[in-house]
Amino acid sequence: MTRLARCCLATLVVFLWSFPQPALPEGLISLLERGDVAPSFELKSRSGELVSFNPGGRASVLVFWSAYCKVCTEIIPALNETYELYRDGVNFLSVNVDGEPHVDNVVLFIDDHDILYPVAFDAIVDDFFIAADKYGIIHTPTIFFIGKDKQVIDVLEGDEVKKVKERAEKILRMPASNQN
Repeated sequence: MTRLARCCLATLVVFLWSFPQPALPEGLISLLERGDVAPSFELKSRSGELVSFNPGGRASVLVFWSAYCKVCTEIIPALNETYELYRDGVNFLSVNVDGEPHVDNVVLFIDDHDILYPVAFDAIVDDFFIAADKYGIIHTPTIFFIGKDKQVIDVLEGDEVKKVKERAEKILRMPASNQN
């Protein structure tokens, strides 16, 4: 690369970097991070009953997933094991984000894949997902570990979620004073 080409490229990078990042549409937030307060929400379960997710009081594991996501399918056994290990001391909920038209297919998927953990179905209200948009979900899978104080302790996204068992063991077995 010539000196002139490098200089032009550097100028272009600086020029583009100087523009402000586009704002998220009103009502959307960026992905929640460590230290952020996890919001509550209510969704429907496969039986149509309302499921309330209210972090706080005890640790929580919140999983956003899709039946059409390869990695989401791959981590089902690890999530089942994590759920079985910690179900008595942890709020555990998975939120399917495939949308209301796909609920019947997702219920079949849940049965076919022997999902043991609780599943709720996100729904769109006023152009926004009830839960996924509150947490800033961009892609699936995304897993949140939330402390007793409602603060996000850790977030796993994409291929990182394959470490769910290791992260759960580290986080969920922490003394309560470290989960704040």
